[in-house]
Amino acid sequence: MPEKFKLTILFIFFVSCNLSAQNGIYNSVNPIPSEPEEEKKAAKPRIDSELKNTISGTLGFFDPWIGVSYERVLYSRWGIDASIGLIGGSIGTKIYFPKLSNGKVSFLIGFSEGMLILIGPKHYIPAGMTFLGKKGFRFSLDFGPQIYHDPKEEIQFGMSMKLGKSF
Repeated sequence: MPEKFKLTILFIFFVSCNLSAQNGIYNSVNPIPSEPEEEKKAAKPRIDSELKNTISGTLGFFDPWIGVSYERVLYSRWGIDASIGLIGGSIGTKIYFPKLSNGKVSFLIGFSEGMLILIGPKHYIPAGMTFLGKKGFRFSLDFGPQIYHDPKEEIQFGMSMKLGKSF
């Protein structure tokens, strides 16, 4: 496994652990005042149980160029996705900060394994943002390095934009 790839994965793991740790520190220093139970339910953003699946049209830089993707949100902060495009496909996972909620923007970091028809297998490590609208509209934009399994290939910059509908 290439040394750059190992360092990239270690960096992503370290950053995601530290981002989660910051929430606990903030909440212990600034406790949330108690509220009536009805107000707590209304104030806590969460993803609707009916909006855990998303089908999107995808435009990308390098891969997949033009394609279709499906994402399943397993928890409000974690989802898995699969894409198929003109020259290949991919499967991967994403973590959202803060958790996905209707009408809000969430940032994401992820990892996907893809296969390009003419080039071969690759890793893509996206970082970006997702907006989940109140009526199921979803917009996502991410970018990051594409690391090919063939050591002769250079690490390239990739980008993806998705417009879709959650259901």
